Amino acid sequence: MAETIALFDDFLKYLYLPGVHQVTNNSAFMYSQMTRDRENFVGKKAVLALETGLLPTYSRAEGGIIGPAGEIPKEQALIDLAYHYVNIEFTNPLRAVSAEAAGAFIPVMTASVRSAMSSIRRMLAMEIATQEDGLIATISAIEGAGTTSDPYILTVDTNQWAWNGMKIDIYATGTSDSKLQVLTTPLTITTRRGSDQVYATGSCGAGGASAGAVVATDQIYIYGNKGNQMLGFGDVFYAPTDAATGIANKYLDVDKWLLQEWQAQTDVPSGAARAFSMNSLQTSIDEAEVNADAHTNLILCRAAMRRSYLAKCVADRRFNYPATLKLDGGFTALAYTGGTNEIPIVADRDIKKQTFYGIDMSTWTLHQAKQFSWIPGPDGRILHPLIYGDNPRDKVRAILACYENLSCKHPAKNWIYGNVIES
Repeated sequence: MAETIALFDDFLKYLYLPGVHQVTNNSAFMYSQMTRDRENFVGKKAVLALETGLLPTYSRAEGGIIGPAGEIPKEQALIDLAYHYVNIEFTNPLRAVSAEAAGAFIPVMTASVRSAMSSIRRMLAMEIATQEDGLIATISAIEGAGTTSDPYILTVDTNQWAWNGMKIDIYATGTSDSKLQVLTTPLTITTRRGSDQVYATGSCGAGGASAGAVVATDQIYIYGNKGNQMLGFGDVFYAPTDAATGIANKYLDVDKWLLQEWQAQTDVPSGAARAFSMNSLQTSIDEAEVNADAHTNLILCRAAMRRSYLAKCVADRRFNYPATLKLDGGFTALAYTGGTNEIPIVADRDIKKQTFYGIDMSTWTLHQAKQFSWIPGPDGRILHPLIYGDNPRDKVRAILACYENLSCKHPAKNWIYGNVIES
């Protein structure tokens, strides 16, 4: 039996792990293009030298007094790592019956690892597009009983970041008060409907939850993710002050309103969504270049927003049908020619709706202390039994783990053009 487990360990380590790395590295174009930093760490924190614009330079007469040095809020940031995990389990009898025919277990293992790869891809893309807090939706109404035959129907502001099988928790807005009846048993999303409904099974609300019944304004998070995700676009591109509280927002522990270079170029007016404008898109690129010496080399949006750009190119007689670019990692993009060089417009389903993000890739870094790899169990093996401890189970488990976070050292070199009608 030990020899069989060792054989399965080798499968996981040498056959499947390279595929996991390939999938994660290409999970999202943004993720695949970021500079990797695997060296600059202090303890459990990544170290980033910050960039905050030009330091003062002076012209003086011979022997004149040189002016004061520039002042910046911080010269470097210490960034907490985010810890990603994927848990794969098999029943021990399933593994045991394959002891004499290891090939019988391979299809099961392959299917599980492929599911893990798919989950990793979705998780990384979503965390980049959202924010460290991890909010994926806000509830406006709830129906149903949470059973298989009568699932909860949660009406939400968006179900863009929900997918079938996702384990979720519900919190009262602005708190850490869970609405789950049993805190160790999350809800499970079973399906999505339209753009504003999520169906889920499980138990939440009154009758066990200390936080009380689910109400409008309650918020949905991936189970256990609240406050634990990677830094994302929501952390870089949000306003200098919180609209509801007036409190200064921070990024890398710097008050955004104190520093112009810490504020992304923003064109997101309130009110009804507006038609796509080629001039507004170009203005965002130009303002980042003029105000922060930026070089936009990537534009990210949802597929519907890319269609808005495409429709404008075709309808406006000043433009030909845009060229298609082939990018690293198997990605494709439409070409925008308003910059110094062609800028790829890449569609990503997890990018916030009605929004274009302009990215200067030189400002983004992925701090990676540990790329995805298998965690050894108590016996030192990758595939280890769960028969030990206070709650023994007749199962075997393998866990993938990755310790990383991302950062943007100069948000002002990036821009957002939003509140635009999608095609």
